[in-house]
Amino acid sequence: MATRSSTEHSIFGNPQPMPKSQLPTSADVFRAYVYQLKFRECSSVHGRSSLIGNEVKKICNTAGIPAIEINSVVKRVERLVAKVKELNKYSTSKKSSATFEETFQSLQSVFDVCCCKCFDSGARERSACTCPLPMKMPGARKEVWGRSKNNTKNVYWEN
Repeated sequence: MATRSSTEHSIFGNPQPMPKSQLPTSADVFRAYVYQLKFRECSSVHGRSSLIGNEVKKICNTAGIPAIEINSVVKRVERLVAKVKELNKYSTSKKSSATFEETFQSLQSVFDVCCCKCFDSGARERSACTCPLPMKMPGARKEVWGRSKNNTKNVYWEN
């Protein structure tokens, strides 16, 4: 029998399935990973990462966001798990340190698997994007599902 204390993560709380109605944050991806670990029959890290990676890719496809290849998404999930394991090594007294806080805040941002990085590089108009057409963010999508790197609406292109 699983109780709350036996399934609760010390930093991110209780595991839960991936949210389907919004872009997941890194914390959401990790909670879904732990959910797979606790409640599903998948024994390997790569197997769990593959399941979570497929879910993330499916959410991006639903939103119309061109995402990187599935193998790269799986690698990012595995790196995220390793990063959180490093956070778990901090003692209680050091959890107030600047390094811990920065890392923790970075996990509250969107788990970014978009092919197009032009907006992050400073391109504020779709015409300034240098990506090939299949990798460009759709021009009609001005806001994407309510989360960005700052947990505000994600504006990709200004019209």
